[in-house]
Amino acid sequence: KVPLVGLYVQPEALLTSAGGEYTVTENGVSKNAEVSFTRFDFPILVGYKIGPLRLNAGPIGSIKLGEDNGLADALKEVATADAKQEFKGATWGYQAGLGLDIAKKVAIDVKYEGNFSKFGDSVTLFGDQRNFDSRAQQVILSLGYFF
Repeated sequence: KVPLVGLYVQPEALLTSAGGEYTVTENGVSKNAEVSFTRFDFPILVGYKIGPLRLNAGPIGSIKLGEDNGLADALKEVATADAKQEFKGATWGYQAGLGLDIAKKVAIDVKYEGNFSKFGDSVTLFGDQRNFDSRAQQVILSLGYFF
């Protein structure tokens, strides 16, 4: 915290789980797939505090720790050719949000998380490479208690 100015730096270390569902269809055969990832996220937020209200923004790095990749299994079941996918081990994004401290005991935060880098490079199926757009964007709601 910077005295009198109201600026602060808020580094965080988070263990995050995220995922999604896909439907893979080839030659009239469909297979549903679920993908989940475990990540270590480390946002470094710079903020400004006005009374109980906090405004903050900053970069977030994410390192993939593990994955349960049902997409690869679905591709193997549906495809008659080799399927290859490439997910990145680390990505960069940003967070921006606001928070409210209640009675110096409870904190409520709402943040939006966007991305600077892609979640992966591509999926190759039947020799056709399909590129990924980006990692998922999300709204994060958190509740904290001060000890």
